[in-house]
Amino acid sequence: MVPERYSNVKAAAVILRRHVIVGSGSIILPGVTLEEGTAIGALSLVRKSTEPWTVYAGIPATKNINAEESKSKSGDGTVGHIVTRSGR
Repeated sequence: MVPERYSNVKAAAVILRRHVIVGSGSIILPGVTLEEGTAIGALSLVRKSTEPWTVYAGIPATKNINAEESKSKSGDGTVGHIVTRSGR
């Protein structure tokens, strides 16, 4: 067993606000708050609290898309667009 003085264990709550999506295999460190509408990509490491209505992904998780900004830029009320690849 490791003596307590040598372990760097932090215990704190993880707060998930409304409409949060967390991808599978993601790790959220103690003390982080995921604000309303935040989406976390799969296998991401979230070390800091997030901004509302934003998509984060990666190790460490970084801000990728702000849904409100994307919505206002498109003008038609949609958020972003879907890009697909075809093998043809």
